[in-house]
Amino acid sequence: MNKDIETDLDIEVFVRKQYALLLADSDTSPKFSHINLEEHFPRIFGFWKMVVFAQPMAYTGNAFEPHIKLGLEKIHFEKWIAFLTLAVQEKFAGPHADKVLQHAKLMAFIFQSKLGAN
Repeated sequence: MNKDIETDLDIEVFVRKQYALLLADSDTSPKFSHINLEEHFPRIFGFWKMVVFAQPMAYTGNAFEPHIKLGLEKIHFEKWIAFLTLAVQEKFAGPHADKVLQHAKLMAFIFQSKLGAN
């Protein structure tokens, strides 16, 4: 049985796994490969710390804005969710893991709606 997401390191594990999958996929790689992930990861980690551990100061900014210019389509959101689900469920199970997946689905729905990528 997998443990729940309990630490900052746990967040790093699933985020790094998700982005490795995104970069290895022919549909999603072109949308993410131009990003310096080592520079961007602390913001992503901070976002999930805010969501999972209710640390409001872990992330500041607008999560939607950077995605406007990426030209994302429905397939990108579907794969983003699928890869996040794989990355989380590979190592984690419990209320925090469920919270990540629920929040991600809501966020993807909102982003898709705002971008007209339905």
